[in-house]
Amino acid sequence: MGAKTFFHHVETDRTIEEVKEATQKTLMFLGGTIQQHGDNYQLLQAKNGITGAFAADFDSMVNVRESKKGQYEILVNVSWKPNTLFWICLVVGLFVFGILWVVPAMYLFIDPSSAYQQALFNINNFLPKD
Repeated sequence: MGAKTFFHHVETDRTIEEVKEATQKTLMFLGGTIQQHGDNYQLLQAKNGITGAFAADFDSMVNVRESKKGQYEILVNVSWKPNTLFWICLVVGLFVFGILWVVPAMYLFIDPSSAYQQALFNINNFLPKD
């Protein structure tokens, strides 16, 4: 099981609804599905651009809040756990065919930082222009 937290600060004269919509649009590039839960967004299997992500199931929670007038804080909690492919390759690799150990080994190097940070940095590009 792995977990990371990402934080991004946005300064704009746009409303919080517009910032939330821009956040949702930019996170769509990570793939998966986006569900709204109150003031938060949940991303399921958002793993485009993450090396070795085929060996894990991803779940992310995104919170957008206004800290001051015109200043917004975006907090993303990403967690991942081994998926079925991981366990099959681990067991079969252990007892039958050793090369399948590559998949469980890839799980150890999963780092969603660059994909999620890139998505967060693009939020300003998705805000409505005047």
